[in-house]
Amino acid sequence: MRSRWFAAVLALSLFLPGCSGGMMETYYEKSDGKIEKAIDNGLKYLADSQLESGAFPTWITKAPELDGDGFYVKSVHITSFIEYSLQFVKSGTSEKIRHSAMSFIMDEMVEPGIWSFYSASSEELVRDGATNCAVSFTITPDLDCTAVASFALLRNRILRDTSFNEAVFYKNMNEQGLFYTWLHDYEENHPAYGDVRHFSVDWNDICAGTNSNILLYLGDNDHTARLSSYLLGLVSGGDSVVDSPYYHSELVFYYLYSRAYFNGASSLAEGRDIIVAAILSEQQSDGSFGNPMETALAVCTLLNLGYWREAVDKGINAILARQGADGSWPKAAFFTSPDGYYYGSAELTTALCLEALSRYAILMRG
Repeated sequence: MRSRWFAAVLALSLFLPGCSGGMMETYYEKSDGKIEKAIDNGLKYLADSQLESGAFPTWITKAPELDGDGFYVKSVHITSFIEYSLQFVKSGTSEKIRHSAMSFIMDEMVEPGIWSFYSASSEELVRDGATNCAVSFTITPDLDCTAVASFALLRNRILRDTSFNEAVFYKNMNEQGLFYTWLHDYEENHPAYGDVRHFSVDWNDICAGTNSNILLYLGDNDHTARLSSYLLGLVSGGDSVVDSPYYHSELVFYYLYSRAYFNGASSLAEGRDIIVAAILSEQQSDGSFGNPMETALAVCTLLNLGYWREAVDKGINAILARQGADGSWPKAAFFTSPDGYYYGSAELTTALCLEALSRYAILMRG
């Protein structure tokens, strides 16, 4: 059975003063400007799209542009990212969305404090007037999902520290001090994983994105020192920084890296100027960095690293220009799987755009 023991704690702690936010407590205050209207419309879209369970649907397809045939799933991983981005938006709607998302994340936990990418339960959702059913899978738990879900609990002060499940992480390191992705050993004799769907993956793979998310959760300490050095080496080591079978976009990796830095991993500070220069070199004439998801990732990364000059202004304008009539921004591939599937959603893109817009609005108010 999946654990529900956090539910009572959530109701008491999630939105007590000082319980939301990262290392910086930044909030959106309502005004009559264009940015604020875009934020309101985006929040309405997310509120309408959120499933009854609190999860957000993730689209999976073999089409790189996410425009082909595919299917929906409920994802702890993607829901965790959406909940994180909405911490920067202070409104009753965002708090309600986050509260429901946290309930879903906690419901999906399996002892001893681990998570899988997919939810094992199905749920109906409506897209373009048609009723669909989110596909359910039971798959091997992994440290990537466990890290982002655990960090959500820690950031919202449902957990006091990482002692809750840090032993799971430290048992899954290689000799170089890097963390494996998959917790395949936890399937055996575990009642929650009695009918596991296996994928063709390397059980001992090392993923830079996963390790960035683990550093986000565990923070700087003696156990993660070599991990920080590894990530710094990727940033400063040459033309291609991504070392991952899943996260193929440099902008996604930079966002994950900078998010760990922004939330206290000061060991990554030396990579700041390198990443800022790399991102600025990719800005296009219209102010974007590619599609809206990539633009939001770039803007949020720059803000995470303390940079908010003209390039950020132009990026924000590019985000505003691409918002749809329903308040959303279009889906794009956030990561891929070794078997050739692409994962993303309009909900994730919208949350990332709202993070960028909300943080920008705060800065502009000084």
